[in-house]
Amino acid sequence: MQKFNRTFDADTREVLTTMHSNGMRLLKLINDLLDLVRLESGRLEVKHESLSVVDFVKGLASAARQVADDKRLRLETIVDPDLGNVIADRDKLEKILLNLVFNALKFTPAGGRVEVRAEKKENTLVITVADTGMGISAKNLPFVFDRFWQADGSTKRKYQGVGIGLALVKELTEVQGGTVNVESTEGKGTTFTVRLPYQKAEPVAKSEPKPDEETADGETRTVSSEEWLANLYRRAELFPAMTPLPAPLKAVATGRTGSL
Repeated sequence: MQKFNRTFDADTREVLTTMHSNGMRLLKLINDLLDLVRLESGRLEVKHESLSVVDFVKGLASAARQVADDKRLRLETIVDPDLGNVIADRDKLEKILLNLVFNALKFTPAGGRVEVRAEKKENTLVITVADTGMGISAKNLPFVFDRFWQADGSTKRKYQGVGIGLALVKELTEVQGGTVNVESTEGKGTTFTVRLPYQKAEPVAKSEPKPDEETADGETRTVSSEEWLANLYRRAELFPAMTPLPAPLKAVATGRTGSL
């Protein structure tokens, strides 16, 4: 995109940016739907790998930091250092927390705060994502984890979504033998709590990065198609679904949606 910025005029760059944003949203939506299909069919494999909780949470916060800064929000992380390494499915846990963190950032006004906390309680890994946002009404609270449910089903929403994010959070948590619940006070904030079985793991030595394979012009390196797709899927996961629509399509938000 940087190369395009030097090549095209402002109108063309705006069109390309919109195309890119919509493409990434669509890719994330497709991936989420495929995960739901795999969950429903029992074909979603749960991996068991050693995960450093401190590094994991810090990395996730780093990925969301720019979004928080753009909205003038405080994004804080608190991790019990005694957690060390645990047995977990990194990809599924990342999807769970990214959905919760971006959801919290989306519905918290400027000047607010989002906190991610990880700790061990008895034999349970407890991760909470709390915000000081608009909250969820008591009448809507029972439905937030339902597939395709929206608190505001009108076309005049500031942020678009189809109600998959929190449903996916619940099902990805449960497939790992865990639970997720939500507490909220309208006008004061919301707290999501994920509980997973705690299994201590030994630290894994970090592998050395592979050397770059540069082309003749020295600008790019050769990657496999599998690596390219994996990187693209991860970029889609990290792409903030909370990005506002272009000005002509913006509308006044009338309430908090139940999900991303």
